[in-house]
Amino acid sequence: MNTTREKTEILEDQLRANLVARDQNNPKEIAIRSRIQNLLLQHSWIDEAFTQVTKLQQEHLHQAVDHIRAGEHKQIHHISQRIFSKVSQLFKSHVASNEDEVLLSSIERNGPVIFTTNHLGLYKLCGIETNTFDVLISGYPRIYPYWAYSAGLYPLANLAGMNLTYVSNQFPGIFHDIHQASGFVHVPFFDEKGIYCAVEAQVLEIIEKTPNTAIVYFPEGTTSGKPNESDPYHLAPFRRGAYALASNLELPRVLVGQFFHPHEGLILKVLDVSRVPLTHEPKITCAEFAKRDQLVMQEWLDSMVAEAHPELLALRIKQ
Repeated sequence: MNTTREKTEILEDQLRANLVARDQNNPKEIAIRSRIQNLLLQHSWIDEAFTQVTKLQQEHLHQAVDHIRAGEHKQIHHISQRIFSKVSQLFKSHVASNEDEVLLSSIERNGPVIFTTNHLGLYKLCGIETNTFDVLISGYPRIYPYWAYSAGLYPLANLAGMNLTYVSNQFPGIFHDIHQASGFVHVPFFDEKGIYCAVEAQVLEIIEKTPNTAIVYFPEGTTSGKPNESDPYHLAPFRRGAYALASNLELPRVLVGQFFHPHEGLILKVLDVSRVPLTHEPKITCAEFAKRDQLVMQEWLDSMVAEAHPELLALRIKQ
């Protein structure tokens, strides 16, 4: 049993780890942000879209900070669903074809679902200084607001008649409070009962309150292309956390590829809809699912890259 002092030290260590993980001046973070920017901001409509998304998120984050300080937490969830819709429109997010809609229609309308998708990192072009909100957190001068993380998948959630939420690492300070009030799921850097148990408990709470929820999970656990110092469509290995969650809670898993086309906007491709089977050795099954999904998604992304950015594939081969 941890003493009060030990718990305080653990929380302080957790905050430090949190800030290190979110350090926007980390060389790898700077590099992947630059690669995303150079790849995407080649057309005026895209540049304007990200400018508008940043402005929109800043306005609503101001409102959310005021709501939290006034103790009006319930207002924030409704705000978040509206922003998802607006951001997805600015990104020109759309489902690839009618076939994808047919696949999506196979899931239950009134139940929860997990969307596993590539961590494209569009939100990295929408950073905002935290002192804009009169918030000072040592070691945390800028925030990537929550909504651009997963707003691209809003059209799929909307087609299925579902609310949208997502899973991310824990934010510090008041930004964590807003994240929670929005109905989002955070991955803590420490939890006495275990990190997976903490995530599962939050998901169960969300499902109890709003059963028709689409939960966006990024199995890479980091931005695509960041750990391997490659382009934003070169996937990192998929971890099995999302698949363990889908298996243990018996939720359908929808595998969704995201590709930002320079002329068409954000394309969503439903690559598979299925359930992770329950077995006597779930870790093996979840790992197998994760590896299979990563290969399927990489194949689709490569086909899109070959058409729109063939130089990226040539550069990967060279590297």
